Amino acid sequence: MKTQSILLFVVIIATALLYVPSLKNDFNNWNDSTYITSNSNIELKGENIKQSFLQGEYYGEYAPLTALSYSFIHKHFGGSAKPHIVFNLMVHLCNTLLLFVFLSLLIKNPWVALFTTVLFALHPIQAGSVACVSGRSNMLYVLFMLLSLILYLRWWNSSHKKWLSYSASLLFALLAGISGAQALALPVIILLISAYGNTPIKNKRFLYSLMPFIVIALLLSVQVIANYQFQSGYFIDGIYITSELPLYLVFVFKLYGIVESLWLLIIPGNHSVVSPYPDFMGSYHITIYMYLYIGLFAGLLFLFFRYALKNKLLVFGFTLYAVSIISSILFKPGGYGLLHTELVYFAAAGGFILISLLITTALKHKILKPVVIVLFSVYLIVSCAFTFKQTQIYKNSFWMWNDVTKNHPGFYLAYERRANYYLSEGNHTLAIEDYKTAIKLNPGMDMLRINLANAYNIAGEYHQAVSLFSEMIHNNPSVEAYFNRANSYLFLQEYDKAIDDLNQAIRMKPDYSEAYNDRGVAHEKKGLMDNALEDYLKAFAIDNKNYLACFNCAKLYGNTGEYATSLDYINKTIKLNDKYAPAYNVRGILLAHLEKTDEAFEDFSKAIEIDSNFAEAYNNRGSVYYNKGQMDKAIADYTKAAEIAPGFAEAFNNRGAAYIAVGETEKACSDFTIAAQIGHYDAKENLTKFCSE
Repeated sequence: MKTQSILLFVVIIATALLYVPSLKNDFNNWNDSTYITSNSNIELKGENIKQSFLQGEYYGEYAPLTALSYSFIHKHFGGSAKPHIVFNLMVHLCNTLLLFVFLSLLIKNPWVALFTTVLFALHPIQAGSVACVSGRSNMLYVLFMLLSLILYLRWWNSSHKKWLSYSASLLFALLAGISGAQALALPVIILLISAYGNTPIKNKRFLYSLMPFIVIALLLSVQVIANYQFQSGYFIDGIYITSELPLYLVFVFKLYGIVESLWLLIIPGNHSVVSPYPDFMGSYHITIYMYLYIGLFAGLLFLFFRYALKNKLLVFGFTLYAVSIISSILFKPGGYGLLHTELVYFAAAGGFILISLLITTALKHKILKPVVIVLFSVYLIVSCAFTFKQTQIYKNSFWMWNDVTKNHPGFYLAYERRANYYLSEGNHTLAIEDYKTAIKLNPGMDMLRINLANAYNIAGEYHQAVSLFSEMIHNNPSVEAYFNRANSYLFLQEYDKAIDDLNQAIRMKPDYSEAYNDRGVAHEKKGLMDNALEDYLKAFAIDNKNYLACFNCAKLYGNTGEYATSLDYINKTIKLNDKYAPAYNVRGILLAHLEKTDEAFEDFSKAIEIDSNFAEAYNNRGSVYYNKGQMDKAIADYTKAAEIAPGFAEAFNNRGAAYIAVGETEKACSDFTIAAQIGHYDAKENLTKFCSE
C-alpha cells in the first residue's frame, strides 16, 4: 500500500501541473454565462440564498450549495474566472484522493484502486468539469458523496459501530444532495456496494442503516421536483421530450450519448464542447453510425450478462457507471446536444474500474506484463496530452466555439455564440458575418435575425437594422420584431415611428414592461414628460425588478425638483442592481442638491469604481472637489472626463473655472474656447469675462 500511496502523491502533483494552464481561462458565453456572468442572483445576499434553498435557481437546477460557492467566490475574489478554476481544481484533486480511499476500502485491490484513480485524475473527459468554471456543478456533489460513502464503509466495517461516523455520513449525504441533484442516486450506490460485499438485501441492520439515506433522497427529490425546472417544462425540454423530437428519437439520442461517452473513456481524445443532434433538411434523424454504436452496445451488453456476471467487480463498475450517468441525465437536464461529457465526471469512475480490472488481470501474466506496462504508460501519456489540449478549448468563448465550428461546421449555434463573443469584444464585422452564417444554416430561426439586426444597431448601421426588422415583420409579425425595430428608430431619433412600434408591441403583449419603458424614453426625447413618467411607472408596476424603469422614474422626479421621491426611486434602483453606475451618479447629484456633499462624493466615487470610463461621474466628482477648494484634484477629475469624452463641453468649461481659481488664465481660456466651440453657453460668457483682453 505504501507504493500505491507514493504513486498517488505523484499523480496528484501531475494532475495539478496538467491543469495549471487552465488558470488563465476566462468565462465563456455558454454555461458560465448562465451560472455566473449573466446570473442576476449571483450576489451573496440573504434573499438570493433563500431563493436557492427554497426554490432553486432561475436556470432550472436545485443545487443551492454549488450556487452559494459561485456567489462566495464572486464576492470575495472579484469577477475573475481564475479563483473559480482554482477552486474547481482543488475539488478535483480532493475527489481524486477520496476516490482512491473509497475504492481501497471497498475492493481490497490497491492496484485496481490506484489505476482507476489515475485515470479519473488525468483522463481528458474530465477537462470540461475542471477547466471550465461552470463544471463545478458536476464536481462538488461528488466531493460530499465520496466523503459520505467513505464514512459509511468505515462505520459498516468497524466491529465497534461509531455512530458519529454514521451521523457524519448522513450529513455529507445531505450536503451532496444540495450540491447537485445527481447525488440522489446515493442510496442506489450503497445498494451496489452491499451487493458487491455480499451483504444480503434482507439484512435488517443494513436496511435500517440505508433508510435515512433514502429519506434524505426522497425529501430532496420533492424539492427538486417542486423546483420550476419541472413546473415550467424546463425539465422536459432539458431531456428533449418535445413536440419536435419524438420519444423514440429521445431514447436513441440519449443511448447514443451514453455509448459515445463510454467509448471516449476507453479511447482518450479531444471532444467537442457541444455535439449537435444530426439535422437533415431541418428535421432530426438517426444516422447510420448511431445504429452501429447502439448495435455494438447491445452486443457488449449481451456478452456482459452472458459471461461477466460472475465477476463482482465487473458488475459493480458497470452498474456504477450506468446508475451515475442515468441520474445525471434525469436530474441535471438542460443544455443542447447528443453528448455532455461533463455529466460523465463521476460515472467515469465506473468505466475506469472496468479498464483497471482488465489491466491488473493482464499484469498477472509474465509474458504480457512488460507489454501491458508499456502500453498503459503510453496510454497515460496520450491521455495527459489530450487533457492539456482540451483545457485550452475553454480558454475563452472564441476558442470554444471555434473548436465546435471545426468539428461541426454545419452547426448554427456555434456561429451564433461566436458572434456573441465578437460583439462583446467590439468586433462588429466578424459578428455580423457569423450571424449571417448562422442564418444560412438555420433560416427558420427569427432570433438569429434579431441578433443580426441588433449587431447592426451596435455597429451604427441603423438603417440596415430597420430593413431587417421590417422584413421580419412583413413575413412573420412578432412582438420581438416590433420592439427591436423601435430601438433602431430610437437610435435614428425617429421617435414617432418608435412609439408606433412600441404601441404595437404593447397591444400584442400588454404586460411588456420593457416596451413601456422604451416608449417612456421616446416620450421623454419628445419632451412629453408626463407621458414619459406614466410609461416608466407602468413599466415598473408590471415588473418591480425592472431597474431601468425605476431609474428613469428617479431621473424624471429629480428633474422636476421632487428630490425626496427621486431619492426613493434611485435607492430602489441600487437595491435592484448595485452594479449600475448611472444610479450612483444620479444619487450623487441628488445628494449634492440636498447639500450632502460627503455622501455625494462617495456615490460619484462608487460610480467610477464600477465604470472607470464614466466621464460624467468624473466631472461631477470634480465639482465636489472644486466646491471644497481642492483644485488640483478637481482639475485631475475634469481632465479624466475630457479624455474619456472629448466632446464633453461641461468638463472643459469646469476645468477652465478651476484653472481661473488657481490663476492659470491661459489654460482656462484654452478650455473655455474648446467648450464654446462645442456649444457650451456658459463657456462663451466665461470667454467674454476672463479672456477678452
